[in-house]
Amino acid sequence: MKNVFPSHFEDTMPVVDEIELKLEIPPGKDKHYVAIRAEDIIVGQEGFFQDSPNVFQRRVLNIMDMGIYHQVSVGIGEILTKAILTKRNLFEMNIMEKRDIDGEIRPSAVHVF
Repeated sequence: MKNVFPSHFEDTMPVVDEIELKLEIPPGKDKHYVAIRAEDIIVGQEGFFQDSPNVFQRRVLNIMDMGIYHQVSVGIGEILTKAILTKRNLFEMNIMEKRDIDGEIRPSAVHVF
């Protein structure tokens, strides 16, 4: 798992470095971390996502060729997350380093423990 972050909770939403994440199911008690699989982070051009609960503008910091896919390191504020894209998606969406993109994390993809 590439994206594991310490968090605290406000009501039923985990907060990671001042970023609130909406969950599909309210968490149990004593949950202190958030985990998001890299393949569950969906990226697209700015304005790509409409009416989604967890959409963030991100800056592409690094793109690493991993063979059959590319690992895209993106920053949301002070948080560094990693997403996985196919080469085709990377080029079709014209994703490049130092460019702003939108990213979506579905509530069902946010795991708390």
